[in-house]
Formats: sequence, C-alpha cells, structure tokens
Amino acid sequence: MFKKDEKTDITPIITGVAGIVAGAAAATLLSNEENRKKMGKHLQNIKKRTVDTIKEISKDAGETAEEIADSGKEKMQEQVEKTKTTARKYLS
Repeated sequence: MFKKDEKTDITPIITGVAGIVAGAAAATLLSNEENRKKMGKHLQNIKKRTVDTIKEISKDAGETAEEIADSGKEKMQEQVEKTKTTARKYLS
C-alpha cells in the first residue's frame, strides 16, 4: 500500500508519525518560558559551533587547494626544465 523509501527502508506513515511525535515534544518543551530560553541558548551554541566548523573546513580546503596548485607548478617547472635539457641536446 505504501512504498518504502529504497535508500532508508522507511514508509511515509513512519515518517509522519515520527514528525507528529517530535512536534508534540517540541511544543511541550517550548510551552514553558524557561525552557524556551534554555533552548535559545543551546541553539546559539550550536549555531556558533557550526559556523566555526564551516570556517575551519573552508580554511583547510583553501590550504589544500593551494598545496595542490603549488605541487602542480613545481611538477610543471620540472617538466619544462627536462624539455629544455632534451631540446638543448638535440640542438647542439
């Protein structure tokens, strides 16, 4: 009757029930002012850690790209020198 998701093996009914349960739990927690403040602090902390992680990943990716580019330049220069040496042998 309901098709399972081929990747996760979950039916739409299970997904819907899980959403309802999560929504009800969140509504219960957030109905209290103190809990809303706590949740806000936790969300700010998660946001800060996420932004810091993304910055670190971006920095690492940039450094890796530079290393690859530098490595490529060195290999290209080595090949140019080999080609020049070979050409000099044939031209002299």
